[in-house]
Amino acid sequence: MKVLFIIQGEGRGHLTQAISLKKILENNKHTVCGVFVGKSISGEKPSFIEADFNQTLTYFDCPSLVYRNDGNGLSIQNTLKENLINFKAFFKSLKLLKSNINKLEPDVIVNFYDILGGLFKLNNPFSTIPMVCIGHQYLLLHSSFKYPESSFLDRFLVNMNSRITAIGAKRQLALSLNPISSEGRIRGIAPLLRFNVRDIIPQKGEYYLAYLTNHCLLPSLTKWQKQNPEVEVHCFCKTDIEIDQPNFHIHELNAQKFIAMMANAKGLLTSAGFESVCEAVYFGKPVFMVPVPNHFEQSCNAHDFYLYGAGLKAKEFQLDEFLDFTETYQNKSNQFEDWCNYSQFTIIDHLEQCKSKRKKKVFKLNFKLNISFSILSFLKLNIS
Repeated sequence: MKVLFIIQGEGRGHLTQAISLKKILENNKHTVCGVFVGKSISGEKPSFIEADFNQTLTYFDCPSLVYRNDGNGLSIQNTLKENLINFKAFFKSLKLLKSNINKLEPDVIVNFYDILGGLFKLNNPFSTIPMVCIGHQYLLLHSSFKYPESSFLDRFLVNMNSRITAIGAKRQLALSLNPISSEGRIRGIAPLLRFNVRDIIPQKGEYYLAYLTNHCLLPSLTKWQKQNPEVEVHCFCKTDIEIDQPNFHIHELNAQKFIAMMANAKGLLTSAGFESVCEAVYFGKPVFMVPVPNHFEQSCNAHDFYLYGAGLKAKEFQLDEFLDFTETYQNKSNQFEDWCNYSQFTIIDHLEQCKSKRKKKVFKLNFKLNISFSILSFLKLNIS
């Protein structure tokens, strides 16, 4: 089976999921024939994935989130404005996807939550290549999902984006902490964790590990730690700021180092990104989550993890309660590991079932065309 990936390149979650799925496919004698990664027009290329995908990797411009200039989180208004301005660049990306997909002729397209993947299917309604979408965001479309307090607009926008990414998709594989019932095109699978996570035996250290994808949350964390200098914090974040206070350490983003340190931390402090919290649950580490302001998807993540029992959530890093929670945390790593191992097999089944349906569809289409040509030929002969 030849599989082509379309990946939303913003953040690291969808990219690491794609790396994990590539490994699962190769272990089952399948191939990834092309990898197309969306990036913001002004953004850097996520080069950390290049070693995993080698010559199959192609970047393209795609819509992305825009954050407020004052550092206070996501700006819905600026996101809509910037993406409308760059519409022509995205149209070129659609043409790039179409030409390469036609050339590579994959059996299945896997879309890791990129909006242009859905627009490609919308723009090519007669394409017989099935598309399967993967992302935790599709869980929000399931009737069992419990939302945090929200406005109608928040829910509408995030779910509208999810529906656009899945236009024409045969299945939406929702990454979930627990098994869920099938509903429409939605199927539940476990998170696609990095394989090196599975090889590490965790220990309980004496420090807390922080992972902040947006530097706007950093002042809240440094303020609390300055008032509690006996608490050691190691923080990975996208910033060059140096923090000069005892027991607070800033680290550049490095996947291998981060995973190694998480395995030996007392707990994780983060902005509720899906992938990093799942890794903490796998290691049996409690999590303290502060969603990026105005980022409804992260608020949903934090609420879902809180209900699961993974940790606590708040609007800022006030960790006094969390220090006590760390000592009484009920480890869920065994049941979570079993769920992750089971999903490795089911995801291949989903892809192969969509591939077999494509063959039937192509056969039916060819059969109808042959019948039509036969009828036309018969009529032509009799008329003449």
